[in-house]
Amino acid sequence: MEIDDELENHRLETLNEHEFVRRPDKANHGPGTMNMAQAAMIAEVCAANLDTYVLQSYSVLIDPELYRLATIASEAVGELNSAIQDRL
Repeated sequence: MEIDDELENHRLETLNEHEFVRRPDKANHGPGTMNMAQAAMIAEVCAANLDTYVLQSYSVLIDPELYRLATIASEAVGELNSAIQDRL
């Protein structure tokens, strides 16, 4: 998935808001840190919940568009989890 201009602008605005409130120490949030491990754990829980509760929901199963979107979301969260795991 490529990052488009709108998404990149949103990411930078959010990053700026974090740094305005309290500038995080990047050494505590980068690859191999406990915070990165926490992000991996949360992504794993999200992926499991999407697969277990959303993709298996009868309401989603009977609606082709919802099922398609839930599948895309599940795959994206799985890809995110893998990318985070690679940085641990």
